[in-house]
This record gives sequence, C-alpha cells and structure tokens, in this order.
Amino acid sequence: MAAELFLTFAMQETLTRVSSIAAEGIRLAWGLKGELRKLDESLTMIQAVLQEAARRPVTDMAVKLLLEKLQDVAYNTEDVLDDFAYEILPWIERQSPLLKDQKL
Repeated sequence: MAAELFLTFAMQETLTRVSSIAAEGIRLAWGLKGELRKLDESLTMIQAVLQEAARRPVTDMAVKLLLEKLQDVAYNTEDVLDDFAYEILPWIERQSPLLKDQKL
C-alpha cells in the first residue's frame, strides 16, 4: 500500500514536471511566434523598399549607402532566421512533442 502511494505521488510529480515543461515550451513558442512574425514583416518591408529603390536611379551617395546598409540588414536578418530555424526549433520540438505541429 505504501509503495503504491509512493508510486502514485512520484507519477503525479513527474506529470506535473512534464506538464510544466510543455507549458513553458508552448509559451516560449507562442512568444517567439509573435516576434518572428514582426521580424518577417520588417524584412518584407525592407525588401519592398529595396525593390522600389532598384527601379529608380539613385544619385545621392548618402541614399546609396543607406540602401546598401539596408540590404545588409536584410541579409543578416535572413541569416538569423535560418540559424534560428536550424538550431532552436528542433530543441523546442524535443522539449514538447505537441509543438511539432505548430507553425513558427
């Protein structure tokens, strides 16, 4: 009887821990999802500005430098997103199998 009670308590503790880890993973993923969406929107806007600038002649050197820096930011942002997807998402998925079906 005491052994069964101990096992029940141990199972409850384990389930509580697993539930807590899963909940934290989901909160993390949802928080990141919002931030990633903002980053994606910013990247889309940068690309639109760069495409529009490419259609027009730019003679002002300061504007040219700004556009080059903006292009660098766009490339760096894409690199960060690629690194994030490669390194972080598999870790999150391992923490909570429920997240495998989530689109981040």
